[in-house]
Parts: sequence; C-alpha cells; structure tokens
Amino acid sequence: MSEKNLNNILSNSVSKSDQFIDSPLIMMQPMNIIVLLVFYSPVIIAVCVLGMSFIFQNFKGFIYLGFLLGISVFREFLLMILGVKSESNPNKICNMVQYSAYGNSGFSLFVISFTLAYICTPMFVNSDVNYLIFGGLLAYLFIDIGIRYMKKCITTYTDVFLNIFTGLLSGVIIPGLLYAGNSSKHLFFNEISTSKEVCSMPKKQQFKCAVYKNGELIGNT
Repeated sequence: MSEKNLNNILSNSVSKSDQFIDSPLIMMQPMNIIVLLVFYSPVIIAVCVLGMSFIFQNFKGFIYLGFLLGISVFREFLLMILGVKSESNPNKICNMVQYSAYGNSGFSLFVISFTLAYICTPMFVNSDVNYLIFGGLLAYLFIDIGIRYMKKCITTYTDVFLNIFTGLLSGVIIPGLLYAGNSSKHLFFNEISTSKEVCSMPKKQQFKCAVYKNGELIGNT
C-alpha cells in the first residue's frame, strides 16, 4: 500500500470520527435523546427537584435551588481565582449549552453529584434510604460521564474527579450545617422516605390560662 493511499485512509477515518462527534442530533434516534438528557442534565434535575415543591406544597425545592445557584456561583468564582483558563472545546456539541465560562463540560457532573449528596444525606442520617432515587441519580451520573467522554467533551480523569468530589462535598456540608442549626426540616426526607414515617421530639410548650368569676377576669396562670 502506497503512502498516499495510507494518508487518504487515515484522513477519511478522522473526518468520519469528527462527523460523528459534531453530527446534528436526530430526535427520532433513542441515543440522541440520551445525549440531550445528558447535556441538559443540570436544567432537568433542577426542574425536577423544584417540581417537588409544587407536588408536596412546600418550599424545599426553592431552598435547594437557592443553594445550587449559590454553590455554582462560588465554584465559578473559585475557578476564576485559581486561574483556570476559559474553556473552548472545538466540538460543537460540547458547547450546546454554556453553563459556565470555566469548566463547562464538568458542570453537569458537579450538579448531579451535589444533588445526589444533598438529597441522599438525610436518607443515610435517618437510616431510611430510597434506593430508587439513590440508584437513579447514580446511574444518571455514570451515563453523563460516559456520553461526555464518548463525545470527547471531557478527556482527563482529573476533571471528572474534581467535579464529582467538590459536588459531593458541597452536598454533604450544606445538609450538615442545616442539621447543626436545627433546620433539617427544610431538607427532603419525608417526601421521598420509603416508610413515610418520621418521628421528632416536640418542643416544650407553655399554656396561659385566664381565670374569670362572674364574667370578670380575676387572674392569669
């Protein structure tokens, strides 16, 4: 085989590989639906958790969203301070949604990891784990890693590890602080508990009584 033919074969294989990576998504193909679920995962997860507030008529989803936005801003600021260069991935699909100027490809890993720890920490604290939710979020995380690696959006294990580690750490610290401040009632547990039973010690209550005689107030106790 001549050198010219070999170069033609290599160039064709590279062009086909690039075409696969940057090819437009056809919605009728199940694989492309999974790709969309991966690249829009931060939005999907935030909407699902927020929707639980409307289903159970509480503000826990809004509290989660507030913490998620706050910790995401802190992540952005920290990456900027550390001098991380702004990400410019040549693959168009990797820039389908721009969540962050720094580490955009790993942002979804951070969000899924944070949500996993934030929702599941109360389960482990109360020894009542909803394995359907825990397993679902864990599977979503691994699918996200696999699709992004296949599309060459993430190429280093360090990026994957740091985003997962910081997400999990943040998701554990925040519920821990809420427990320390006696504000654990703002966390998700009752709604996703497998037994739906949660016991708590009521606060000490005081009663005030008014004593009347012949319709006139004669004292309070």
